[in-house]
Amino acid sequence: MNLKAQAGAASDGRLTEQTRPMADATFSSRCESVNPFEYPRTAVLKRAWGWQGYHLPHGPNLGRMAFHEAGHVVALEWLGIGAKLATATQSGGLTHLPAMPTEPPTAPDPTGELTATGAAVFHAGVMAELLHAGAKWAGPIFRPMTDDYRRAEAFLSPEFGSHSSGAHAFAQLVALHILAERWHRVTHVAQCLIERGEWQPGEADTFS
Repeated sequence: MNLKAQAGAASDGRLTEQTRPMADATFSSRCESVNPFEYPRTAVLKRAWGWQGYHLPHGPNLGRMAFHEAGHVVALEWLGIGAKLATATQSGGLTHLPAMPTEPPTAPDPTGELTATGAAVFHAGVMAELLHAGAKWAGPIFRPMTDDYRRAEAFLSPEFGSHSSGAHAFAQLVALHILAERWHRVTHVAQCLIERGEWQPGEADTFS
């Protein structure tokens, strides 16, 4: 499975007409028709960003875990990959994939944009938590001890070097753009996880 190639195909078809500036944007599901997170420009990759901490409440929380996994599911759908299964409990969750690359493929990517776009799937869980909580994104969230951040770092570092704030910022902003644009889909998947503890794709469970 080629995340970079899928990122190129998905980003070529992105809709950017109904967007607002990305800086310090907040999200409300009532304003979903106008996406407050524009698709990031390549200049984001070159900027030195100040790392941000994770300031949402910790501890067991089924709703938070459900939206986290729903974020991964919807980002994968945007890339055209999809997930086989997602599960969530009060203390954790997992999104099962057909296959997951551990490093970027060697497709041409002179700016690094496709690599950073592919890494959005790893950051999508925390970005969904942010949107669900109505919290601001003020810069790339740095959580080096978490599996999602480590996977994003492993995917990005061959292209950008160790802990590139610009690469992680770009990936997180792509995730915010995807999820805000498809928030009703995120909410649907999360609700399935809250009610049943798992979500699986099906004929009546497609996004349009």
